[in-house]
Amino acid sequence: MKKTANRILTAVLALAFCIGSATAAVPAGVTAAPIRPQASLYLNMYTADIWSAGSGIVRIYFDVSGTGIMDEIGSTKILVQRQVVSGWSVVHTYTPATNPEMIDTDTGFHSGLFSYAGVPGDTYRAVVTVYAGKDGGSDSRTITTTTCVA
Repeated sequence: MKKTANRILTAVLALAFCIGSATAAVPAGVTAAPIRPQASLYLNMYTADIWSAGSGIVRIYFDVSGTGIMDEIGSTKILVQRQVVSGWSVVHTYTPATNPEMIDTDTGFHSGLFSYAGVPGDTYRAVVTVYAGKDGGSDSRTITTTTCVA
């Protein structure tokens, strides 16, 4: 009877050890980020943000990473919008035609930072289209940032 109890206890402890060691170690006080699948066959991760730099200047930032080395990667359009009574009005548009630094070639990652001289006290947001393409295929996503007061 004692041998059976020891075997059961050993099995339970072994199972508990296996389950406990299968979890990821995260330092105390740190929240582990969830694992997310890649966005598409071309886009791995992407983000965009806007913030006030003071004196009416707003900064718009984007970054995009591909699933590997892409033929082209970056942003195809950034719309800067100002809040008006009826919603949002486009006050400036950035495109690669006038800002070729928005797109990079033969790399897996690209980011950009742009400044817009707004009206102090007005509220702005950006609508950023990110893009990645390789071997004739491509994908894009549109991100609307949070708002900021210039």
